[in-house]
Amino acid sequence: MTINFNEVAQSVRASNLFIEMAGQRRSFAGLFISPKVGLIGCYDPAKTAVVDYEPVKVSSKEKVGELFGFGSHIHRQALAMPDAVFDSCEVYAFPVPDNASAVDATETITFTGASTSAGTLYFSIGGVLVSVAVASGADVATIAAALVSAITAKRDIAVTAANTSGVVTLTAKTSGTPGNEILVVQNPSGDVQEADAPSGVTVAIENSDGYLDGGTGAPDIEDVFFNADGTDKLGDRWYTIFTCPFTDSTNLGYIEAAGDMRAAAGVHRHFGAYAAYVQKTYDEALAIPATINKKWIGDVWDSRCYAPAFEFGAALVGRIAYEQLLAPNRPYKQTSVGLACDGSQGDLGSAKLDALFRAGMGYCTVSSDGTMYFGDIPLTYRTTPLGAATEEWFDAVSLHLKQAKAYSIEQLFISEPYTRGVVVDDEAVTAYEWAISPKTIIADMAKLIDELWARFAWTKNAEKVIEGLTAEINEANNSRIDAQVTDDPAQALRIIAMKYAFLY
Repeated sequence: MTINFNEVAQSVRASNLFIEMAGQRRSFAGLFISPKVGLIGCYDPAKTAVVDYEPVKVSSKEKVGELFGFGSHIHRQALAMPDAVFDSCEVYAFPVPDNASAVDATETITFTGASTSAGTLYFSIGGVLVSVAVASGADVATIAAALVSAITAKRDIAVTAANTSGVVTLTAKTSGTPGNEILVVQNPSGDVQEADAPSGVTVAIENSDGYLDGGTGAPDIEDVFFNADGTDKLGDRWYTIFTCPFTDSTNLGYIEAAGDMRAAAGVHRHFGAYAAYVQKTYDEALAIPATINKKWIGDVWDSRCYAPAFEFGAALVGRIAYEQLLAPNRPYKQTSVGLACDGSQGDLGSAKLDALFRAGMGYCTVSSDGTMYFGDIPLTYRTTPLGAATEEWFDAVSLHLKQAKAYSIEQLFISEPYTRGVVVDDEAVTAYEWAISPKTIIADMAKLIDELWARFAWTKNAEKVIEGLTAEINEANNSRIDAQVTDDPAQALRIIAMKYAFLY
């Protein structure tokens, strides 16, 4: 066996002792991608030190509030994510300014009648529970003032409140269209809270659907992803997932274009982005994916969610990022959403849930105790540019598994001995590890598949996948080796079909 050195020349003759250190990778099993979350959202304009669109690494939900405003659009999204995302993943906040002509969304709560008994009033405002103790004999001005005080005490809530003669006006902290997603519900837990209400007091919420309205002016996220000349702005950092808080076609188009650019072979920095919908009927939700139809965008819908859609989407992004950290190949179903919902409404039947998933819309389920859980989460891509049906990019978990595998391949080939390698043929006899032949690549890919992909259940039929590995020196460019792996990815378990046959 010939031992070769990289730093000790063969020509040295004078007496000396050389100790060259060279690390040898024990296994490829550690090549896991580290989730990097892009948190896109509007900030409080009073935070004048903010640089628009420039990413800031944030270590906690509290830090997001400190930098961009407590209760701001971007802070509310951060609050919807699991704590573990900030503890274990990298989160980068992308502050987006309000639309220059934005108008605030508002809603009024009007009290009439003096209380004839003591009690408590309950409101869900953007998914945040606000309770107001009312003494017997309190007039409307007193009750309204108490509600304003209770709302103001909630530092992180998404609205401000003001009282005028018993009428409380709620104003979204974030200007423009995002405020229209904030829902106000009295007695969100139903009869139990309704029974606590003081007698003699009538409460009227201005809009019949409970949502703030009047917010106009959509933010624009183009500068999150692109430089002024249209080139990629995200750089070499591999963002694995983004929030998608604005669902208008213009902003979704920016995400699609950025996703295509980042997925190019020379960049290979694939990401997923996830939108959520609340103020939609089942039929409307069923039709949405076809209007998006993008490989890099997934979505989820549930009209029972009390939180704004942008928080709902952020909760999904946080869940996916955290699960990717643990096991990028496991589905997200039956993981907690972590947001308040209307637990009195039952789940849709299996046929409707199946129709949603096949169409490209995710869904949730609600347990008997009122806890909301994610169901199957798809991508919206169902039709090729020529109109053919496709399942090539079908669901979120398969996207992030592809992402993890692309990362592992990258890490393999940007490390020694490949960084300063020399191309030789398969018959070459040499002791140099940096002499790279096609069979070298096949051997290392086989090891990667065996020690990482198969071991962690990313790939099934690993032996066949390894047998199918090919590599060759490019005929037109002898500095290039072309290789191919045809993977057989392990799929999420969604259905078990058991036929029960019986004798009679």
